[in-house]
Amino acid sequence: MNTLIRTYYALNVPADADDKYCQKFVGYFDTVVEAEAKAAELGVDLFEIDEESDHEGDGDYTVIA
Repeated sequence: MNTLIRTYYALNVPADADDKYCQKFVGYFDTVVEAEAKAAELGVDLFEIDEESDHEGDGDYTVIA
């Protein structure tokens, strides 16, 4: 089993007024609170936050800027 390196969160918002599935990717955040704050800053009522993770041995690691 691969060791968990970290957990982070992806924020998605609606691409347009008709998008009910939040298809526009905004960015990765270290915490849910940071992602929610960005959604509030963008002024969107509808948004989706997905938990993501990097594991040792995956080969790909996400950079959070």
